[in-house]
Amino acid sequence: MVHGFLESSHLSRTILMVRYAASEGGAWLLRRRRRFRVQGLSMVPTLQPGEFVLINHHAVAASGDLVVADHPHKPIRILKRVAGFDEAGNLLLASDNESEGSDSRHFGPVSSHAVHGVVTLCLSTPSRSLSTPHRRANSEGPIVKLTG
Repeated sequence: MVHGFLESSHLSRTILMVRYAASEGGAWLLRRRRRFRVQGLSMVPTLQPGEFVLINHHAVAASGDLVVADHPHKPIRILKRVAGFDEAGNLLLASDNESEGSDSRHFGPVSSHAVHGVVTLCLSTPSRSLSTPHRRANSEGPIVKLTG
């Protein structure tokens, strides 16, 4: 009986994740989300190079969120985790894989105006399974990782 309950619970969770992903995909089709491709190893194991993420450009970033932002010293966009905020409200960004890439430890805090959006969905490569690599700090729900 317990085993059946666990299977049912897992199935319910999977159905909810698929529904959430479908709503995010619909938001992307309606241009309410923007798509970015993951490059580099700085967010491994959460995100792999070549995966795509959708961002909500209207969401306000909170600690623990993944965000796409302008690099403060280079003309590139970066994808990092919000580690916190400084006294002026600037974001302290961190890599999940500290040995790869650079983050606020190297370039300092990032203005909230440099943030393009908060990651809401990851479209994973076919070799990876459906998972939730990150749960948002606020109530908008989890980031869902789907295989393609």
